[in-house]
Amino acid sequence: MKGQMIAGIAHEINNPISFIAGNLVYANQYTSELLEILRLYQEYCPQPGAEIFKRSQILSNSYFKCSCSTVIGCKSWYHCTV
Repeated sequence: MKGQMIAGIAHEINNPISFIAGNLVYANQYTSELLEILRLYQEYCPQPGAEIFKRSQILSNSYFKCSCSTVIGCKSWYHCTV
């Protein structure tokens, strides 16, 4: 009985960890693509409207990019220097 309970607890802990680990590759790909789109947008549309500019400043600040690359591992185009 005690062994089954411990096995059940271990199973319930392992499921969310496996789910997260199994999806990190996809999160890395999607995040890298979004950051690349932001970079291209900034390169080709340097004069966005006020609202777009305001919101893009949140994403374009290097702390966000560095945090994102460290947590997700998406260092494909952005080199963290912070």
